[in-house]
Amino acid sequence: MKINNKNKILFLGVFTVFYLAYYFAVSKTMDSYNENKEKKKRVDNSLGGLSVQQMLLKEKQADELIRQYKITGTKKENFQNFLLNEIDRLCRETKINIHDFKEPAETKESKNSFYYILTVEGKFNNTLKFINKLENNHNVGKIKSIAFSKLTDYNTKSEKLYTEIALLN
Repeated sequence: MKINNKNKILFLGVFTVFYLAYYFAVSKTMDSYNENKEKKKRVDNSLGGLSVQQMLLKEKQADELIRQYKITGTKKENFQNFLLNEIDRLCRETKINIHDFKEPAETKESKNSFYYILTVEGKFNNTLKFINKLENNHNVGKIKSIAFSKLTDYNTKSEKLYTEIALLN
């Protein structure tokens, strides 16, 4: 009889462990799965039945119309695109990298002029060439400040020069 009782206790213990595992792991996963399914249905309904591919196609068509009719944004956006293109061209010429380009900030004096702050990475001489070309290109604006910082990468044991440039248009 002892073996029979031990088997019953073992069976009851295994059953309890399976129930607890289901309760803590599987049921939560199934609840999350069902909730995710419900959210996907709501998203599909809110899109009006459009699939992602149809939305991408409509976006491409809208981009083509914008290019065709040369619709542009505000003066600030146009200047920022022009500035980015010029900076990109100058970076390729002088062999330096753009590390960061921050959001333009309005000046206190005028609401039509903005500060554009960018950070470039490269050798000192190349950075000076970049600044010289940027300063001599009168369409870009005035350079208000330049800050150099030299950082050491301890993993590669190399030093990098970062230059932060503030432009005012």
